Order: sequence, then structure tokens, then C-alpha cells
Amino acid sequence: MKKIRIAIDTSVISGIKDNIFRNEVLLLFGEIYKNKRKIEVMIPPQVLLELTFAPEEVKEFFNMLVEINCISFEKSLSLSKKHKSLKRKLYEEILLKVTKKGKKIKKSDLKIYAESVVLKCDYLLTYNNDDLIENKRLLQSTVKSYKNFKITKIVHPKWFISRITGRL
Repeated sequence: MKKIRIAIDTSVISGIKDNIFRNEVLLLFGEIYKNKRKIEVMIPPQVLLELTFAPEEVKEFFNMLVEINCISFEKSLSLSKKHKSLKRKLYEEILLKVTKKGKKIKKSDLKIYAESVVLKCDYLLTYNNDDLIENKRLLQSTVKSYKNFKITKIVHPKWFISRITGRL
């Protein structure tokens, strides 16, 4: 059985310090840990960069996830380096398309999406409604012209939890 490959956005890891998302984040990573044979977690390099500026509680949570082998970032970094020029080209193409449509999406979010595609993720999990979820059709349509890559679906963690627990 092929593993489901997911990318985790900074907003999901940072959700540990948010009273609204904390329980959902714990449930998500609990399900990921229980289903390690079915799910492979990728951490886009931009997320790793953003985590260096995160509050201590978020850093500690991330380090704990790495320590218990719930997530790993070595493979993410290796694949990202391998496809550096493609990632850059895709990012620039997405940026151009977004600019033409008059959308204002943070460049860091565009990088996270481009990295998720290059990492060949099935899903990008995010709480970022304003930039990523609201503009997912625009972002995903850019990937269609790349034959080596499939579209990474941008989803809310609650949706993904429902999918892996069979409640969808």
C-alpha cells in the first residue's frame, strides 16, 4: 500500500499554542503517529526556517515530534535540494499567476506550496485560510503544466483527521 505523503504548514505546528487548535493538533499528530506505516510527513524547508523564529513552546513541540519519530525532515531537505531549480521555477510561475490575478498572498506561503509540490505530497495541511485555503484552486492550477508533479491538495487538518480515521 502506497503511503499518503503530507506536508505540514507552520500554522499547524504552531497550533499547539493556540487554545482553539491545540486539541485538534494533538489529535492530528496522534493519528499520524498511530498510522506511521500509512502516512509520511514532509516538512517544507520554508516551514523549518519559520520554526526557527517560533515561540519556545512551538519549538519544543516540534522537537518532541522529531524525537518520537512522528515526523522527520531529513528526507524533505534532501528532496528539496535535489529539485532546487524546479522548485524555484514553480514558485516563480505561481507568483506570476497570483500577481496577474491581483491576489496578495505571502511569498512564504507560496514557497511552502511550491515546496510541497516538489516534495510530491498528496496534501498540504494548513490553518492558513486567508492565503492558502482561499486561493487553493489558483495555486493548484499552476501545477497542471508540470508533468513530473501532481497537484498537492491544500486541506484543513480537521478534514485530514476525518479522512484517516474513516469519518469522511
